[in-house]
Amino acid sequence: MSTDEVPKSLRPVNWDGSFSRTWNARMSEQWASQRAAEQEREWGRQQLSEYWQETEKRLHSEAQEESARRREEGHAASDDVRAERGTAAEELYRKLDKLDRFSPPEADGSTGASESTERGGSAGPE
Repeated sequence: MSTDEVPKSLRPVNWDGSFSRTWNARMSEQWASQRAAEQEREWGRQQLSEYWQETEKRLHSEAQEESARRREEGHAASDDVRAERGTAAEELYRKLDKLDRFSPPEADGSTGASESTERGGSAGPE
């Protein structure tokens, strides 16, 4: 075999030089199989991409809901602390008023309120 000769094709050829219907059918099936495999890979990529986008959106919305819930809990907790401080202060003022009312009179005959004003405090709760 010389270098100028082209090896013969192994594909069957009809008497008129065209490829046989059998070979064309085989090539058609192979091409269809390759195209189907490519299409399945592309659909798989698209589905995976959509899945990740949906997952990312879902996680993002869950994170926003969680942060909003924490903010609400923080506001509610701070409101509760303020309310507790307010009630504690009211309770303290109430007890101090009782102490002022029930304290024994001083030797000069003045009330307990004048003593608190002498020390720089107020006469009562404001």
